[in-house]
Amino acid sequence: MKKINKVVLAYSGGLDTSAMLLWLKETYDCEVVCYCADVGQGEELTGLEEKAKATGASKLYVEDLREEFVRDFVWTAVKANAGRYPVNADSGSSTAPANPITGLALRTSRAWNDANGNYTPDCDLINLQANGECGVVDNLNFGGQVPTRNDDPKTYNGWGTRAYNWEFSTGVQQEIAKGLAVNVGYFRRIYGNFTVQDNLATTAADYTKYTVKAPLDPRLPGGGGYDVGPLYDLNPNKVGQVNNLVTFADNYGKYIEHWNGLDFTVNARPFAGAVVQGGVSTGKTATDLCEVQAKIPELTISQGWSQFPVLSPTFPGCKIDTKFLTQVKLLGTYLLPKVDVQLGATFQSLPGPHLGALQVVTTQEAALSLGRPLSGGAANITTNALPQGQYYVETANMLDLRFGKLLRFGGKQRLSVNLDIHNVLNSNAELLVNNNLSRWQTPQAIIDARLFKLSANFDF
Repeated sequence: MKKINKVVLAYSGGLDTSAMLLWLKETYDCEVVCYCADVGQGEELTGLEEKAKATGASKLYVEDLREEFVRDFVWTAVKANAGRYPVNADSGSSTAPANPITGLALRTSRAWNDANGNYTPDCDLINLQANGECGVVDNLNFGGQVPTRNDDPKTYNGWGTRAYNWEFSTGVQQEIAKGLAVNVGYFRRIYGNFTVQDNLATTAADYTKYTVKAPLDPRLPGGGGYDVGPLYDLNPNKVGQVNNLVTFADNYGKYIEHWNGLDFTVNARPFAGAVVQGGVSTGKTATDLCEVQAKIPELTISQGWSQFPVLSPTFPGCKIDTKFLTQVKLLGTYLLPKVDVQLGATFQSLPGPHLGALQVVTTQEAALSLGRPLSGGAANITTNALPQGQYYVETANMLDLRFGKLLRFGGKQRLSVNLDIHNVLNSNAELLVNNNLSRWQTPQAIIDARLFKLSANFDF
């Protein structure tokens, strides 16, 4: 058999090719030259030459075939997805009848007018009707054995009755240049099977519609002074009468909540050792339940994007189209060759929370439009003087940096010493503000101040 002097081995550094390299050396006692094609493995190629030579190779050639690989084997990727996600079914939620005892009126509230200023309710608190300085309680069933809440059996029996959201998404991913890939995606969520609580002891005719004036304030749109409403106040002869039914909102009319969003991301490797990733994400929520509110004026709705109710008898806004809320996130890393110093940076631009202008309206002010004092002896109500979903705290921007030094000890052992700088620009962007007009937009939480952190990682 003719002696073999040299063999070229397609080498990846994995178990199979490393074992083959050793076998060739032992079997043929020949020179083994390793070859590796770079098709975008990135850090997997780090230390490959040292590993090949340590296993017995005389040389390692790494050829950059990324452009050829993309041209011949990579095409535009188009993705689409659709899914329906129901809420969990567990006792006590909207998916199952609550424990009967929770339907009892175990708490109530009443208005109190401290006419003599002695800070003591001068009334018979056991008497649930209006007396002395106390108004009628808001639930005359308080302390009794008659449940004030019932659940429609259709909301927890049968197929497809749980609240859900449909989520649809589609996206396109493409490498548009060597080392530069982009991804564009569209997302849509449709929520359904909403349940509402209707007080059967009252009808829409038992509520009086009225408006109030926003205060004159240069910080409000147009300087304030505009009408806020419509608001709803229960007629005095119906206060305290409660017989709640939890049932589907569709029984009363159209209830819509949709979310639409767009994502744009970039993944770039502009040159050896550098990585840049980031993108923009934006979306808005549309809600319309005007038909339902017209039949259930007492309806109160909260949503995750707001710290306070988006709809209630004193918070107007049955149709809301929020503004697009946009996030920008970027990160980049670069490993300085020869000196093994790693640089990293992240940047975030996040929208601020929903902003309201909560004003306290006295019963005298409400009476100008209502034509009578607030029912139940209420001294005041709180409403939002700003249109729902249209105003937000300013965007918060933050930049973080990292500097790291790699110390190699042979093989896979290495030590990384890092210096992290959080909030390099020492931004004091507001994360939470006071929504009450009396202390409007006073910061309650801001981004943490600039922070330095030293750390070390040892890999072996």
